[in-house]
Amino acid sequence: MSVEPRRDEPDRLKAAILDGALDCVVAIDGRGRVLEFNRAAERTFGYTAEEALGAELIDLIVPPDLRERYRDELEPRLEAKQSEMRDRRFELTAIGKDGSTFPMEVTVTRVPGIDPPIFAGYIRDITDVKRTEERALKQSRAIADLAQARGELVSQLMLAEERTRQRIAQVLHDDALQRLLAAHQDLLEAGAGREGVTRAQRALEGTIERIREAVAALHPVTHQQGDLHTALSAIVRQHAA
Repeated sequence: MSVEPRRDEPDRLKAAILDGALDCVVAIDGRGRVLEFNRAAERTFGYTAEEALGAELIDLIVPPDLRERYRDELEPRLEAKQSEMRDRRFELTAIGKDGSTFPMEVTVTRVPGIDPPIFAGYIRDITDVKRTEERALKQSRAIADLAQARGELVSQLMLAEERTRQRIAQVLHDDALQRLLAAHQDLLEAGAGREGVTRAQRALEGTIERIREAVAALHPVTHQQGDLHTALSAIVRQHAA
């Protein structure tokens, strides 16, 4: 036995769907005036449905200084053919009854089979989305800054390494090499007497000591490669030698 639906059931079903929607659902006519204003829209914008009905949507939810701009963007959409109204989304800055502003994403779709035309507007507060995008952008900038700082640090390290090499070359050339050349000359003259050999010995000893000092200054013994006992033992052996 079939049961015929009550006449008011379609209206009740429509009201339940609109009131249960999480996003703002607004219906407007061809002039942009509000025909439906669901509970989510009431919560988001602060107007009751009674206050919103009959008002121009742009005047209701768009800041005054942006209304003409958004009106110029919306009117061509309302005049477009039904097939051209599908999946059209755009972002706008909205304003609530209390004067607070927030970013919104709006989708406008023409309701098929109705003339004069009626449009359904689906509006979503994207404040959290924008905050997430801003955080991601800040993180990307921070990563880029770190990469730049890393590059600068590598450049500084390379420069420091080059300066270290110059220092090594200078120490070995200006002191150690000159001592070795002098010792070489003294050895060539060793046949002249014991005094030349003695000078050569001293020059070589001085050169050895200077080279050790240079090496110790540029690469001091540490306990990076072992424990403290091993490092101290190495220092003791070095000074003993």
